[in-house]
Amino acid sequence: MESRIIQFDETPDPPEKATKPPFEEALRACAMNGTEFLEMDIPERRRLIGDWFREGDLGFIFAPRGVGKTWFAHLLIACLTAGRDLEDWGVPSPARVCLLDGEMPPGDVQARLRHLDVNGENLLVLSHQFLFDQTERSFQLSDAEQRSALLEYCVAEQVEVLVIDNLSSVSNISENDNDQWPAIGDWLLDFRRKGIAVIVVHHAGRNGQMRGGSRREDPAFWIIRLDDSKERTATEKGARFVTTFVKNRNAPQCPNPIDWHLTEDESGKFLIETFAADTATLVLQEIRGGLSGCEEISDALGVVKSTVSKAAKRLEANGQITIKDRKYHVT
Repeated sequence: MESRIIQFDETPDPPEKATKPPFEEALRACAMNGTEFLEMDIPERRRLIGDWFREGDLGFIFAPRGVGKTWFAHLLIACLTAGRDLEDWGVPSPARVCLLDGEMPPGDVQARLRHLDVNGENLLVLSHQFLFDQTERSFQLSDAEQRSALLEYCVAEQVEVLVIDNLSSVSNISENDNDQWPAIGDWLLDFRRKGIAVIVVHHAGRNGQMRGGSRREDPAFWIIRLDDSKERTATEKGARFVTTFVKNRNAPQCPNPIDWHLTEDESGKFLIETFAADTATLVLQEIRGGLSGCEEISDALGVVKSTVSKAAKRLEANGQITIKDRKYHVT
């Protein structure tokens, strides 16, 4: 299927809509006897990556600036479009992906996706730059017309995964106002009803949590936080970061934190290496996630308190945390 740039200023005559029944009738039409419901053959949602990402999911990737969240999103796109396993995470079959990019120069996106071996036949790209060049407009998902157009576009193009990179660059809603989120949250739910998964890339705040109101996290199936790798973070030749699941609804066990190293070889291709995150990194992630006591961190990680204490002292010596009154604080 040939890709094209979506143009939000195209306003064809809307088709005639069927009159909706009164809501009382709608309730009676959808209501189901419990026995009948329990006997229904409801298909299992298709697995997209590993056992943590499935058809229709809403997922968030967040991190401070420069850590590598766009790198990780592009890595997921590469494996999804190619149907290629991502390290230990199986990708059963290729998926059709739409990337809504609100920030990066198109040339940088192109070079990176080429070097990650993306299957272009399964990728649609909606670039903020192309939209402006074609229409002198910008993406603004607080606008109902744009939300409707994007959903209709994804359905028409048989998109299976929409990647929004990033939320702040394509929406001007007040991030700390939970009351402004429902318009976008309800729209994202419409994607789930159509069987389209959505990955939203977002920033972390100064407290290490995902920036903005907490209401947006409620319907998410998974949330992944990225932190600095002990080998440092993004470089011109690649990226290094640690992924931690802070929410997981799908997998029977929460996937373990992974230290990712992406480096470029002589041909320009990116090589991917993964390592189990070390204890100090895991402790730092828990502190950034809001835990401050040795005992609660040991419970969260399933290790003895002495292990946490030793790791915390190393983090303090490196200037990454401070310890005061037996409480740990990010510097």
